[in-house]
Amino acid sequence: MTSYRVLYSRSAEKFIRQNKAVGVRFMKAFSEIAAEQTAVKRYDVKRYRHPDYDDIFRLRIGKYRAIFRVIRNEIVISVITIGPRGDVYKQDI
Repeated sequence: MTSYRVLYSRSAEKFIRQNKAVGVRFMKAFSEIAAEQTAVKRYDVKRYRHPDYDDIFRLRIGKYRAIFRVIRNEIVISVITIGPRGDVYKQDI
């Protein structure tokens, strides 16, 4: 089984820089998921309903959420955004 690459958007990188403690937890979670896809079971990950895409998920850590996309044919996990629960769902994907 091959490991996935994790790509962070600018807004996700900005969140990680500004919120060190939570940002490290998200980075650790994504690195574990990228290395071993069965690690998803250790985290609160659910499918995100989107009319155009069926490969978008959300990861919950505390009161923060990360929206990410798993692109299987490119072996990439693309982190779209990370933020507080109320704000992250209001953004356009």
